[in-house]
Amino acid sequence: MRRVLSFAAALIALSGAADVLGEFHFVGQLGYDGRVPVELTFAVNGENVVVGEITYTRAANRPITLVGFTDEQMNHFRLCEYLPDGTISGRLEFNLDLSDNGGEDYPSLKDGVWTNPRTGRQLDINVEDDVYLGDFSRFYDYATEDQVPGVYSYNAFPGAKGKKKGGNAVFESRGDHTLRFTITNNERTLAVANSLITRPVKLTPNTYNSFYYPDMNVAGYGLEAYFYKKFVVIRSLIPPSGKCGFGGNGHLEGVYFKQKK
Repeated sequence: MRRVLSFAAALIALSGAADVLGEFHFVGQLGYDGRVPVELTFAVNGENVVVGEITYTRAANRPITLVGFTDEQMNHFRLCEYLPDGTISGRLEFNLDLSDNGGEDYPSLKDGVWTNPRTGRQLDINVEDDVYLGDFSRFYDYATEDQVPGVYSYNAFPGAKGKKKGGNAVFESRGDHTLRFTITNNERTLAVANSLITRPVKLTPNTYNSFYYPDMNVAGYGLEAYFYKKFVVIRSLIPPSGKCGFGGNGHLEGVYFKQKK
C-alpha cells in the first residue's frame, strides 16, 4: 500500500533527508504461470528518483536493488535491477494508476513489462497493491559529503545477446564543497565528459550530496547527480535543441554503483 505526501508535507520533507513523495508495495508474479512470484517495494523522492527492491520470493537470494526514474505525476516508471557490482540484471517499465477510489488510495500497476537485458526475453508484470509493514527508510540512504568522492560504474546489455556495455564515473573532491568529475558511457555510443577546469562542480548547499551542472559542452548538454551511499543517480539535462553533442544519441545518464577500493 502506498503513502503519498500532501504538497505541503512534501515541501517540508524536501528541506531534510526524507524527501518522500510516495511509497509503494506490490505482490504478484512475472508472467502468468506462477513460476516467478515477486514483491516490489519502492519509494519516490522529491526529485522523482525511484529507489527500492525486487524480491524473487522462491529464490534464496536477497532482495535486488531497484533504481530508476518516474515522471512528475508518478504515472510512468522506468527501473532497473542492479547487482552489487552495478550489473543490470533486469529492466522494468510500467504505469501506475493513482486514481482516488472513494477516498482511499489503492494504486494499480498497469502495462508492466520485465525485460532480461542479456536475452531480450520479456514477461508481463502482474502484481497488486499490498499492505507493507516494513521500513522504507533504507531507500533514503543518502551519502554524506565525505562519502561522495570515489569511482562508480555500471554494466548493461543494450540489446538481445548484446555485448556488455555501461559507464564509469570518477568524482574527486576539490575542497570548499566542490568536485571534479570524469564520466565515460558507452551504453549507446561512446560519450566522454569532464567538468570544466574553469567551472568546478558545486555541491548543493546544506546536504552536499547532489549537484546541478548545465551547459557542459558546446551543445548545451548538462547533468544532475544525486549521491546515495552505494550509488549515484545521474540524469541528463537535455538542451532545447534536443542534441547532446556526443553523436549517435550518446549520453551520460545512468545509475553508477560505487566500487570498493
